[in-house]
Order: sequence, then C-alpha cells, then structure tokens
Amino acid sequence: MDDFAAKRQALLESGVRMMDPDTVYVEAGVTVGAGTLLLPGTILRGTVVGANCEIGPNTMLTDCTVGDGAVINSSQCNESTIEAGAHVGPFAYIRPNCHVGRDVKVGDFVELKNSTIGDGTKIAHLTYVGDADVGRRVNFGCGTVLVNYDGNRKYRTTIGDDCFIIPPPAPRLRRMCPPTPWPSPGPVRWRSLAGRQPTGPRRRGSEPSLRRGAAGPECCEDRRKR
Repeated sequence: MDDFAAKRQALLESGVRMMDPDTVYVEAGVTVGAGTLLLPGTILRGTVVGANCEIGPNTMLTDCTVGDGAVINSSQCNESTIEAGAHVGPFAYIRPNCHVGRDVKVGDFVELKNSTIGDGTKIAHLTYVGDADVGRRVNFGCGTVLVNYDGNRKYRTTIGDDCFIIPPPAPRLRRMCPPTPWPSPGPVRWRSLAGRQPTGPRRRGSEPSLRRGAAGPECCEDRRKR
C-alpha cells in the first residue's frame, strides 16, 4: 500500500488531479498526463494516459494507451488503444486488440473485441462489435450484433465510412401503445410511418387490430381523450 501512496503523491505533484486519492490505485510504471482527473475507484495497470483526460469512477485500464482528452467512465479496457477525444462508457467493455479512433463514442453496455473503430464513429449502446474493421463516422443503432462466429470458424467484418447500421427489426414508428392502459410485459402494437401496414411482434392466430374500438384504442393519446 505504501507503493500506491507514493505513486499517487508523485502523480499529484506532476499535475494529475484526484477527487479522493485514497480510492485510486496506480501501479508503478503507469504514466498519466498533467490535468487528467482520476475519479474514485480508478485502477491503472501498465497503462499510458494522456493529458486532460477523465478516468473513472470505477474504471480499470490494463495495458492500454489513452490519448489526450479522452473520457472513460465506469468501464474496463484491456490491451487496447483509445485515441484522443474518445468517450467510453458507462459500463463498456473493451477487450484486447482494439483500436478506438479519435472522437469515437463507445456507450453503455457496448463490447468491443479485436476491432478497429474509425474516427468519429458512434456506438451508443447495447452493441457487440467483434473481429471488425469499422470506418469513420459510422453510426450503430441500438442492439446491433456483428456475428463473427458460426460455431466452427470466426470471420472478420469490414464496414466502410459513413454507414448507418440498423439491427432488424427496426420499424420507423409514428405512435406506440401497449395493449392495456398501463405498460405491461406483453406485446407492443405499433403503426408504421406509412400508417397502413401494422408491424411488430404477434402471436399466431391473434393478430391485433389497430382500428379504433377493436382490440384497443389506436394510441395512448386517443385513450386519454376517452
């Protein structure tokens, strides 16, 4: 513990900021740039962190390189490079051999593995990107999974610049309404933007009608008017 205390003191003297130094653990040999803020619960192992970053709270970086101005919040990153201006977390998991480009957004419940993510790409939430080369300014919709394994072999995915990845099913919705007056775990009915063809989860033999006065009102607004 004395080694951790000595390392914390050395970092503070070099211009690193800590909200609660006693809750920060930095191994000897770790480099942290001036102006970087280490929040409670931060653990740094074999890592180089640039200047003016924000790391934590509750974040562990192992054998990573982090560029200037990056933010890593409540996440774990291993054996990877995170370029300047990137924003990781909360609750992201970056596995070994990843390269996260400049100004990339890796949001909540996103997992990366053995992938290169181009500058300016947004992976906001609930997405798995494994064994992939992703271009610049790509936008991943919620729930995207890059399927890289068929049970026998692993495959690599290549995505070009300026793509917009939307996982199916993802209808563009105008109005949504649960089948009962209050939200429930049951199926949700929705009407597409075209206003003609209902889409969504159905039970065989019990397709819901969206006509007023049938299985239920068209939308929550209509229900309130009644």
